[in-house]
Amino acid sequence: MDKAIAICLTALLLLAGCLSSDDDDIVSIVGCDDESALNYDENATESGLCALEDDLEAGIVSFVNLMDEGPDMDNITSTIGYSMEVSSVMGDDTWHYMETMVVTPDGMKVTIEDNYGEETLISDMIVSGSEVQYSYNNGTTDYQVRMSHEGTTLEAFGAMMNMGLDMDMDMGDDMDMGDDMDSGEMFVCDNGEEIPADWVNDGMYDCEDRSDEDNEIEMFVCDDGDEVPAAYVNDGDEDCDDGSDEDVTAGRQADMDMGMGEDENPESGDYTGYFNPVTATFSGYEVIGDEIMFSGLLNVEGASFGALEVYTTSDFTVTGFSMMDVNDENNWVKFVLINSGETVVDNTLPLSALPFILIDATVLGGW
Repeated sequence: MDKAIAICLTALLLLAGCLSSDDDDIVSIVGCDDESALNYDENATESGLCALEDDLEAGIVSFVNLMDEGPDMDNITSTIGYSMEVSSVMGDDTWHYMETMVVTPDGMKVTIEDNYGEETLISDMIVSGSEVQYSYNNGTTDYQVRMSHEGTTLEAFGAMMNMGLDMDMDMGDDMDMGDDMDSGEMFVCDNGEEIPADWVNDGMYDCEDRSDEDNEIEMFVCDDGDEVPAAYVNDGDEDCDDGSDEDVTAGRQADMDMGMGEDENPESGDYTGYFNPVTATFSGYEVIGDEIMFSGLLNVEGASFGALEVYTTSDFTVTGFSMMDVNDENNWVKFVLINSGETVVDNTLPLSALPFILIDATVLGGW
C-alpha cells in the first residue's frame, strides 16, 4: 500500500514539473500596447514606452525654436547647439553647406564649411569671455585674428545673433579685393567692355559676359524669360518687366534659397518652414543602434522637400530631423542637436592691439 502511494506521489510531482516547465517557456514581450502610437506592437505582453506623433512633432517645434531664437543664455548650464547640413544639386555640381553652432556657459562658437565644385570655404568665430577669435580660409586667403571686446560674453553673443552669420563671407570678399578695385578705376570685362571697378563682385552681373563676378550668382527666371538676381525676388520692387519677381510663392522661393550665392549664408528658417505639425504624417520607424528613426511625409504643396525623417533616443527624445527631395537623393537638409564641444580661443595667436566695441544689440532689434 505504501509503495502504491509513493508511486502516485512521484507521478504527481513529475506532472507538476511538466506543467511548471510550460509556464517558464512563456516569453514576455515588452512593447507599446497603445494602438494610436507610432511604435504599436500587437504582440506586446508587457506595456513599454510609446511614441506618440504629437510628442515627436512637439520635439521638432522645440528644436526649431532653439535654432531660430537661440538658447536662454541667462540660464544655460551645459553645452547646447545644433548643426545644419544642406545638399543641393546646382548645374553639374552639388553644393554642400555645413553650419555648426555650439554654446556653453563660457562662450560660443560658429563654424561654417561651404563647398561647391572645387571651391571650398571654411570659417569659424569663437566668443569666449572678453575675447573673439575669427578664422577664414577659402583656398587662396587664409588668416586668423584674436581680438578683445569691451563687453560681456552675453552681449557679444546677442550682437552676433542680431548681425547674422554672413559677416564671414563679407570679410572674406573684402580680403579678396585687390588694389585695382579702388574707387574711380575701371574694370575691363573679358569681352572688352569697361565698368567701374567698384561694381566687381557686388552681387550683380554688370558685364554682358558676366566676367565681373568671381562667383556664380543665383538668378531668378522671370515668366517672360528674362533673368534678374535672385536677391531681387520679393524685395518690394518689380525688377522683371512682367513683375513676376514679386509675390513669388514659398515653394518657388525655397528652390532659390537652395542655391544661395557666396555672399548669403542659408538660415535654418529657409527650410524649417516646410515642417507643419498639422500636415506632417508618419508612416514607420526603424531602430538603428541606440537611435530610432521615424519616417514620414511633409505634405506641403509646392515644397522642395517631400520626405521627413526624425531621429530620437531610445526614450523618444528628438535629437534631429531631415527633409529630403523625393525626386533627387542629393537634395536634402539635416538638423542635429549638439550637446558637446568647446568654445576656447587659441591663446598662442597674437592679441590685436586695439579692442573693438560691440554694437548694442538693442539698436539692431531682436533678442
